[in-house]
Amino acid sequence: MKLHVTGASGFLGRELLRRAPAASGARVEIRDAAAVRAAFERLRPDVVIHTAYRQEGADAWETTVEGAENVARAARDLGARLLHLSTDVVFDGRKGSPYVEEDEPSPVTEYGRAKAESEARIRAVHPEALVVRTSLIVGGPGHEPSKHELAALDPAKVFYEDEVRCPIQVGDLADALLELVALDVSGVVHVAGADALSRADLAELVAGRPVRRSPSPPGRPLDCSLDSSRARALLRSELSGIRCGEPGRVVRVGGRGFRTCAGGGQASARLRRLQLLPLVPRHGPRVVRGRRDRTAHERALRQREGRSRGAPGRGRGNDGSDGRDDRERGLADHRLHDSGGEAVLRRHVLPARASARARELP
Repeated sequence: MKLHVTGASGFLGRELLRRAPAASGARVEIRDAAAVRAAFERLRPDVVIHTAYRQEGADAWETTVEGAENVARAARDLGARLLHLSTDVVFDGRKGSPYVEEDEPSPVTEYGRAKAESEARIRAVHPEALVVRTSLIVGGPGHEPSKHELAALDPAKVFYEDEVRCPIQVGDLADALLELVALDVSGVVHVAGADALSRADLAELVAGRPVRRSPSPPGRPLDCSLDSSRARALLRSELSGIRCGEPGRVVRVGGRGFRTCAGGGQASARLRRLQLLPLVPRHGPRVVRGRRDRTAHERALRQREGRSRGAPGRGRGNDGSDGRDDRERGLADHRLHDSGGEAVLRRHVLPARASARARELP
């Protein structure tokens, strides 16, 4: 299958190419319909993921709306599948509950209006296309920071406390898109993070300190939380949250940055009731990407754990323990992977029946 990514030099586009190195990221001027058609005839893609857009500037409408229509028409004419990236700010945020795919767009910003119009044109031109609405895209641990994370480090900036979004880590979003490529779905799907929080809360989570807060000015979208339950039913890829434990509690790691919580919300609560984490995800082991080193904190924890068990004699395990003795005691090592590439080692006692039950959780 040949995949082409528009906007491959952008934050999400670069991540897609990292995870799908055989994909094409050839630059094309999407505002020029003839150029788009010529590029697609040369590349002959089976699937196009359209991430290119312009949020502001004189050519924002031409790029975001007309460019998207040009990409959709060329993909349709060549029989290519199309995934189009859209945004949660096609909504005004006044609904009072998370938005589902059937909700009608109600944008209040120029960017939101442009993305809503691009959605309408794409679905008219290429009815088999899939529109993927997402939220603020962040890098997360072990990944280059997004513009949102960089902004959080500026002590002079003010962040809105009533503008609520569902941030998603770029690795999670890229994995979800690459999985959706192979699924026979069209229409609209929401793919966002598991947790809803304000821009001010996100900034404090990233910076590890209080930030300057303010209500948003008139004309801004408010609570644009997305309901991503449809995507979770379709995907094996995890859409992580950045909150752990009870609703509203934010966990910081090392005073700066954040750590993902597998599944977030309801899924995390169900796993907590079992007092364990699944040994193997129901879709099989995930691939570790990025850094393979451990943090000093994690190494210290393992060293203390090893001393409490005593020094084993042979057959060293991943953390210096005796792998054979561990197996005899029913201890199992497994890794939880965040989308930034960190592999976090955990050690749990897994009774056979309980671990099997955990693996069956939806």
